[in-house]
Amino acid sequence: FDRMGEKLALKILDTLNKAKKPAFNRFLCALGIRHVGEQTAKTLANSFKTLNNLIQAPIDELESLPDVGSEVATSIVTFFSDPNNKELLNQLKEYDVWPSEKNTQIVKESALNEKRILFTGTLTDSRSKFQDLAEKSGAIIVNSISKNLDYLVVGENPGSKLKKAQKLGITIIDENKFNDLLNNKV
Repeated sequence: FDRMGEKLALKILDTLNKAKKPAFNRFLCALGIRHVGEQTAKTLANSFKTLNNLIQAPIDELESLPDVGSEVATSIVTFFSDPNNKELLNQLKEYDVWPSEKNTQIVKESALNEKRILFTGTLTDSRSKFQDLAEKSGAIIVNSISKNLDYLVVGENPGSKLKKAQKLGITIIDENKFNDLLNNKV
C-alpha cells in the first residue's frame, strides 16, 4: 500500500496470522453454541484441550463437567452434529482459522480451585484483573448471587449483592482475604 513500508506490512501480516489461531475458549464462544458462554467455553477448553476432542465427546462426559448440565451438553452435541455447522468448521479449517491447541489457562493449586467467586464494589485494581487472577487459580467466576456461590469478594460500596449474599449465608471476604486464598495462606 502507499506509504506502507516493509516493517509495517510484516506487522500487519503477523497480526492477521495470530488472529487465525484464537484461544480455544474464545473460539468456542464465538461459534455461538446455544448455552455456551465465556465460563462454559473455558470449562470445555480446559477439559478437552482440542476442538477435535470436544467434537467427539460423548454426552455423558460433557454432562459430568461443572457448568454443563444435560441441556447444555445436548446443545453442544447437536451443534457439532449439524451438517451446516460441520461445513462451517471445514471452511474455517480450510482458511487456517482454527483454535490454538496450547492450554490458555494456567491453573495453579490454590484454595480457590473449583470455587465460585463473584466480585462486587470498587476494588483497588480493575475487576478483570482480579477475575483473571482467580481463574488462573482455578476459580469459577460467576455473574450473580446464588446459593451455589462460594465467595463474594467485596470492595468499597458493594450495593445490593452484599445484602443478598448475607441473606443466603454466602462467605463474604475482602481483597486481603482473597489474596490470602490466592497465595494459600489460609
